[in-house]
Amino acid sequence: MVSAETLLICPTYSLQTTSDYALIAVRSFLETTESGHCLVIDDASPGYDLQKMRELLSETEELFPGRLFVYRFPQWGGLTRSWNRGLLFAKEQKYRYAIAGNSDLLFTPGWLPPLEAAIDAGYALAGPVTNAPGITSEGVADVSKYVPNYRVTDDDAYLRKVSSQLQTRWTGKSVPVVGLNGFCLFAKTSRWFSGRYTHDLVFCPSNDYGRDGRVNPTPLMTLNEDELQDRWRQKDWKFAVAPASFVFHYRSVTRGVAYAKKGWFRRR
Repeated sequence: MVSAETLLICPTYSLQTTSDYALIAVRSFLETTESGHCLVIDDASPGYDLQKMRELLSETEELFPGRLFVYRFPQWGGLTRSWNRGLLFAKEQKYRYAIAGNSDLLFTPGWLPPLEAAIDAGYALAGPVTNAPGITSEGVADVSKYVPNYRVTDDDAYLRKVSSQLQTRWTGKSVPVVGLNGFCLFAKTSRWFSGRYTHDLVFCPSNDYGRDGRVNPTPLMTLNEDELQDRWRQKDWKFAVAPASFVFHYRSVTRGVAYAKKGWFRRR
């Protein structure tokens, strides 16, 4: 298993509110993923300043030369478009694995091998445990299910301790789930495209309606992972949570706390 073949797709929007979090996501990923690469894709953030962006990323680029890429759309198009563009980049550059991620993540040491192991075990899509997983995985991805008395904090020492505990107990084990939440979706690039929506689009670009037939108010932003997994289930492809993999999730930093679920957190 070669982590140098792993690409994180990190979408950003509204740099004024998310730049600190995106920097944490990028830095923690590169620090904990030997030779892993990261693609930051900005969705036409209002007030975007190229010079400021370069200044924000300059230290990270110096620490991890050749491992960070930035792309910006000139017009807004939503999260799903950014994931699709990032996955196409992963295919073009021949990365073995690609992660459809969020910009408000914090990766802990040892997060990658358990996800690689889940994929090697035959699962099409895998995800880590976290503090704020949402509802799709029905609690299976909730870190508090595996760590007694877990407390929600981004304290570095505590997160490392939790990660170590999980790896000690859960390495080599995967838990099947009906569906995964879309904050950190891990798969082989070849699998992403074997299950693509159209030739160059892995995700359906616009999800206008939910399962109940109601109009989706954010068709370019949401229900993308649900639609993809619905299609993949028809192929009898399976999904799993890897409890030995822990990725902290601040949750809903871009969309705001109105969309936050249990376990969300903000930097002090």
